[in-house]
Amino acid sequence: MSTDRKKWIVVGILMLLWGITASRPVSAQEDRLPEQGSMECENYEKMEYVLRDGTLTISGEGDRLREDDQVFFGGREEIRRVEFAEDCKMVDITKMFVACPNLKEVKLSPRIEDMESAFDSTGLEAVPELPEGVENISRAFINCTGITQVDFAKLPATITNFTRAFQGTSITTAKLMVRDGKKTGAFDYSYCLAHCPYLTDVVFDGVSLNNAAYLWLEGLCDGCESLKTFELKNVPASNVQQGIYNGANMFRGCSRLTTVKNCGYFFYSVAGAFEDCVSLQTIQTRGFQGMFAGDCLLDTFKNCKVLRGSFYLAFHNTSNIYQIAKSSTDLKESVGNPFKNCGSGLALHIGCKDLVAYLNKRDTKAKFYYWKAGDPTGGYTSQKKTISTLKLTKYKRNTKKIIGKTVKKGKVTVKVSGKTYKATANSSGKFTVKLKKILKKKNKIKVTVSKSGYKTKSKTFKVK
Repeated sequence: MSTDRKKWIVVGILMLLWGITASRPVSAQEDRLPEQGSMECENYEKMEYVLRDGTLTISGEGDRLREDDQVFFGGREEIRRVEFAEDCKMVDITKMFVACPNLKEVKLSPRIEDMESAFDSTGLEAVPELPEGVENISRAFINCTGITQVDFAKLPATITNFTRAFQGTSITTAKLMVRDGKKTGAFDYSYCLAHCPYLTDVVFDGVSLNNAAYLWLEGLCDGCESLKTFELKNVPASNVQQGIYNGANMFRGCSRLTTVKNCGYFFYSVAGAFEDCVSLQTIQTRGFQGMFAGDCLLDTFKNCKVLRGSFYLAFHNTSNIYQIAKSSTDLKESVGNPFKNCGSGLALHIGCKDLVAYLNKRDTKAKFYYWKAGDPTGGYTSQKKTISTLKLTKYKRNTKKIIGKTVKKGKVTVKVSGKTYKATANSSGKFTVKLKKILKKKNKIKVTVSKSGYKTKSKTFKVK
């Protein structure tokens, strides 16, 4: 065996061992934690601590521990209480107390904003008072089996990331709500309550959602074997994504679930949403709209033996499901048999002819119908492409020339100062328009481009 080959084999083994070590969870540390110490933080200031009689006091000007020091306190059996001093400047406590089995009580600093995995697998029996201003509690209390209830009404309104926050806890009921009525974008509850073995009922009140905010509920109750009912209520009718945005794996494996109520729609994806919900009888929803991903139906209703109802499903007009439907191989990989072992009481009206034809050939008693009104493209054969580029690269005031870029060979129409000009983009997408009058400050330029097989696109620019 050559020397070079031996060298690379050794390197490979070392890398493998490093990967295994790096992936291990934090476990109890055998060495005793020094009674006091300090560590330099990312802002080059010190975080200081003192441990007396099981109480760990954190102070200092440091803002967040460096990555290599994040689990310094992790797995310490001697830590029973944590207190942040009033002058403590910590804003990020990511992973700081992971797997401290005897940690029961915490007093947090009002400056903390990020608590990701802070109390993962600790002995906490209740959620401590969280600082108003914290935004991220993802995995903060995951696997804290001593926690039996969470008062979501008392959690700070500033939290937007609840990903796996209470996964694996012992809570029995959950009343979720949005408290920040001004926040736009996603409230992320991905897997927030997943694998809670005693959870039986969940209610989500969306009354405070503004028109531009939406609920990302992927995997919310995944693996909750005792869950019986779920309800989303009071989402304003004016909300742009009224209902659940991404319900993938939301109730997967909830074998005792009987009823799901969604006051709005399901959007984006429901892959695996109701998989193995063998007791599910009723889904109350306005339908399934804007399904986007190609695998958005993968295993959706698999083994829903007693589910009854007639549902309407439409894809987003740019979903690649219409291209996937051209190939039975691709369709099988992306969609599979999402209605396997479903009963004859389930009917789906779907906005894609080819998908309906495919599903009707699968091993299921469910019924499928083509829903013309739900087909935003009229079928993939007539689907038009989107013009991705339309910009002006030169349109300075006191000049008579406009230069831009768009789809190659696109037909361009420019309107400015009451005049209309036409041009054709070259093979690189570049186009030039010569004007009769010079451009003036605040002139508006409306550019429209069209091409066969593409959707017409328009954009307005203002001269500076």
